[in-house]
Amino acid sequence: IIRYADALGWPSDFRMWQQMLGWLFARLDALPKTLVPQILPVFEVWQNALRGIPNVVSERIISQAFAWLTSIEDVEHPRRFSSDLGEWGDVGRREALSGLASRLRSLVILSAGSFPNLVTDYLARFSTQERIHFEVYQDIIGFSATLAQTHPVELAAFAEAQLIKELPEDTQNRLRREAREHAEEMERLRAKPESELTPLEQRMLDSPHSLGLIGGVSHWDWEHLAIDDSRGTYFPASPLREPFRSLFQYSSETALCLTRRLCNHAITAWRQLHRLDYDRRGTPISSEFAFPWGTQTMWGGTREYLWGRGWWGPQAIKCALHALDSWAFEQIEAGAEPDEVIRRIIE
Repeated sequence: IIRYADALGWPSDFRMWQQMLGWLFARLDALPKTLVPQILPVFEVWQNALRGIPNVVSERIISQAFAWLTSIEDVEHPRRFSSDLGEWGDVGRREALSGLASRLRSLVILSAGSFPNLVTDYLARFSTQERIHFEVYQDIIGFSATLAQTHPVELAAFAEAQLIKELPEDTQNRLRREAREHAEEMERLRAKPESELTPLEQRMLDSPHSLGLIGGVSHWDWEHLAIDDSRGTYFPASPLREPFRSLFQYSSETALCLTRRLCNHAITAWRQLHRLDYDRRGTPISSEFAFPWGTQTMWGGTREYLWGRGWWGPQAIKCALHALDSWAFEQIEAGAEPDEVIRRIIE
């Protein structure tokens, strides 16, 4: 109880706290990073009271939290492996730094209503990252109820960027290109005089040739269909999984678009696998359905049409379809025309 009371505390004297924070802001650049864990609770207390009210002090707090957070993420999860934590190395072990980043992330995202541009910039950081750390994904998705109200499009784009993987044919083409480039590089090194080789180039020549074999299609490929379920976030499948639940609750069109894009991507992978897997090679046949608004073409077999019932298929898609089912029945119970709900889902 004491811990919760401390975490949800408010300033006892707002004027005094404002003066104290002004004094702190003027000295932040000169303070060592080891003091950030002690400064953060001060920021959190102010935000507990004024999170939803735009004010100059909160703007300084969130801007500083954003700067610290992105700096920590850059050293904690670098594009290329490095054990150097830079200026954050003295804060503590990686576990302590991850906990600090999680608190800063919470401070930034919970301010989405008052300072939407900062949260937009933060989510945009992940648009080009193929995969982020499990804890970062869990943290952000955990705030879906907030983000679905303030940044539904950005939340859906974040989820899509992390869930959608490379299509099978793109993977095959990339592996062939990498094998070709590797072979060309090896030929260049063999033609180079041995005295001019660098130690790294010599090790490349001495190492066994590991590229060139293009991987086949596995059961894993058929099970996941280029949708990333490896974090375990969506098992077992449930309509309560985020961000689908909150998106359907607060921005149904965005949720429908995300669900549609995930399903279409998985079906594209399914069609490609039929061309690539020699053990299960075949020609998928589409089905055409006539609706009052026009004819639509659908792809899939028995397994694919049962995704919505929780059978087979990528876990994330099953969660999205479960959430869609719940939303559709809620719409009809609220008085919506069933035909219109069906049209919104499949058109």
